[in-house]
Amino acid sequence: MPNRPIANEWLELSKHNFEAAVILFKEQHYNDVIAIELHQSIEKSLKAVLAFQNKTIIKTHDLLVLLNCAEEFVSFDSDLKTILDKTTDYYVDNNYPGGGINFMPSNEEIEKLIETAKFIYNRVFEYVNEPVSF
Repeated sequence: MPNRPIANEWLELSKHNFEAAVILFKEQHYNDVIAIELHQSIEKSLKAVLAFQNKTIIKTHDLLVLLNCAEEFVSFDSDLKTILDKTTDYYVDNNYPGGGINFMPSNEEIEKLIETAKFIYNRVFEYVNEPVSF
């Protein structure tokens, strides 16, 4: 039986990260911080799919791994792999300094990432909250 309450808790947390990112972007805050917030939003949206299906929540920040797991249950009708791979790089490179690869996403990249995070959130929200047929 689907676990809608826990999935919706994940989605609420995802929404918090997403809204924080949008506010920070409007205020012209640091794009590396905004990218981390958007990464977290996407990660939590994808984990909501697993929670809904009562699957183990994988302890990873790799969005491609999470996308592959989520796509077992829900289709996203879009090629997300390139941007999710880059978003994982933003998260890892800027959250774990010392690798020498830190970079600042451009405003255009952040705008694309905002649209991607919104798309994933909305798709998962629809999936989690659609009537269950038996």
